[in-house]
This record gives sequence, structure tokens and C-alpha cells, in this order.
Amino acid sequence: AHAQPAASPPAAENRQAARFWDEGVAAAEAGDYATALRAFQASYELGPQADTLYNIAMCFKALGDLPASANAFATYVAEFSDRMTDEERAEFDALLVELVPQIGRIAVEVTESGATVTVDAASIGASPLVTWRAVEPGPHVVGAEQDGFVATSQVVDVQAGGFVTVALTLVAAQAAIAAG
Repeated sequence: AHAQPAASPPAAENRQAARFWDEGVAAAEAGDYATALRAFQASYELGPQADTLYNIAMCFKALGDLPASANAFATYVAEFSDRMTDEERAEFDALLVELVPQIGRIAVEVTESGATVTVDAASIGASPLVTWRAVEPGPHVVGAEQDGFVATSQVVDVQAGGFVTVALTLVAAQAAIAAG
């Protein structure tokens, strides 16, 4: 698959983001998806735009990082679904149908809001999470931590095409000391 530049660049008011966007488009058109990815990520950091996130997902796909591609697509839907046309929804559904059999997906539920959620020690956001996280098939350590609570984790084995929900309970540090 090839990353195709989306039609419109980021808002003109952010000139640096627009420069990174242009670099990403040029690199993608030249087939240099690693350079395109870095440029699109830099553009997105400066000014999050739907088209930029789409291109990030397509670069990950072209580079063979299917979980990162699926995560970018899931973020796109979570952040920009209110602006998606029916045609775009159909395209995203088709892309996910292609990716899902090759990846694992993890949904994480945590008893406390605002906890830092991790997969394999990398933060994936704060609870409650709005969507699942794509991972390579295999074992993964899913954790949660928050000030005033005892950190917790669970090892899960996710199969290709599989979906696992992990429920993590945070116990207040004082309660854990009293029980211990």
C-alpha cells in the first residue's frame, strides 16, 4: 500500500506545520515513507489536522507498522468523526477490515478516572480511554497508575485478529497499607 497525500494541507496560520506538511507530501510522493512520517508527525504536533493524521496512518501502513497505522486510524475516528463524510467512514471501515485480522486489540477499563494507562510500559493515555489500542499479536503488559493509588498491571496474550478487554482496579494506597 502507498501513502497518498490527502487533499488539503493544515491551516495556513501555522507556517511551520505547513512546511512540515509539504515535506511529508514530497517524501510520500517519492516513496520515502519514513521521512514522510516524521514530517507529518511534526506537522500534527504543531497543529492537529485530520488530513495530517490520515497521512500518518497511511505512512505507518506503508512502512508495515500495522498496529501504529490502526492506532492512528482509531485516533482519527475518535477525534474527527463529527467531520467525516459517509465516503470517509466507508474508507476507514475498509482499512480497518484489512488491518484487524493482522493485529491484536486491547481495550482497557480502569476503576479510577485520570489514571495513566500503559501497554508494555508506554503510556497510551489517561482513563477513561475512548477507544481500543492496537498491538502486535502476542503477550503484553497492561498497567495503570495514579497518585495516591497502588499501581497495577496484568499480562494478556492477544491473538492476531483478537480483542481483549482488560479491567484494572486501582486500590487507594492507604487502603493497601491498612490491608497489608
